[in-house]
Amino acid sequence: MIRPEITINGQHRYVVEGVKGSLPSCSTIAKHIGSTSADPLIYWGARLALETGKVDAFKDAGKASRDIGTAVHAEIDHFIKNTTMPKDPSALFLKWFSHFRELGVVDWLSSEYVLHHPENGYGGTIDAIGIMDDEVTVFDWKTTTELDSKGKKKKINDPVHAAQLGGYFDALLAQPREWWEAVVGKGVEKPTKAYVVYIYKDTETIEMKEVSLWKAFKAFRDCHSLYQLKGELYV
Repeated sequence: MIRPEITINGQHRYVVEGVKGSLPSCSTIAKHIGSTSADPLIYWGARLALETGKVDAFKDAGKASRDIGTAVHAEIDHFIKNTTMPKDPSALFLKWFSHFRELGVVDWLSSEYVLHHPENGYGGTIDAIGIMDDEVTVFDWKTTTELDSKGKKKKINDPVHAAQLGGYFDALLAQPREWWEAVVGKGVEKPTKAYVVYIYKDTETIEMKEVSLWKAFKAFRDCHSLYQLKGELYV
């Protein structure tokens, strides 16, 4: 069975060869669990408006923040795929590189692995898959800030991030072995561990949080049920 080609359209939906229409993203579905970061974002936007006198100041700041995240993702992707340092590496990438070098050898298997769930109808992009401590592990990179406006460490424990990894795990379990091995190589088992890796822009530090895969899997399945029911609530 040949692995189908998957592309992402302008609405961040997944278009799968041989599948009619487009599929929602794993992250879109995972948001149905709710987020602990919504209120801080509102306060952040309000503070920016007061500081700058511009109601929509958050738009420019948000874009700048996303651009940093995109750039770091691209640097990590380049390193994993080419095993060479990117040209003019950023400080955040160098922190990421040093962190994983100190952890010990990670045998990277894939970066920016695009997949879909053939039965449940959603797509996703796994940031990286590697073997760490003899276990196949999924990694999700999140660039964010560590400190709040008062300089105190924020409690970053967003259930959306965990549920998103649960969705990837669900999709990986549903992959025919031929699709999986076409990406990571023959004889490689499917993941047993997952981490959200926070790359902090303000303090230039790294924090890894392990996700309980089976609980995240169950949480994502509930999110998927809510996502499907959302369009069926009215007669």
